[in-house]
Amino acid sequence: MRFALTFDGYAHYGSFERCASLANAASIAYRQNRELPTALTRLRNALFFEQRRWRHFDSWPPRKDMRYIRALAAAIGAKVQSGN
Repeated sequence: MRFALTFDGYAHYGSFERCASLANAASIAYRQNRELPTALTRLRNALFFEQRRWRHFDSWPPRKDMRYIRALAAAIGAKVQSGN
């Protein structure tokens, strides 16, 4: 999860609230429809926020949340590899 911290969603979006709002919306969309954000910065923000969320809980994410985190990481990798 170190990679998640290479993007600071709080700084990028200017507040915890904005970062959290976007990340939570991404999480809900994934759980409901298996949809991920299309923009690289939104993907990075979602991954950053999941890292912060589980650090705050001081525990490892359950399996269903790990699937989401892995999907975010894979989507980020695909975006970077494709140059988008």
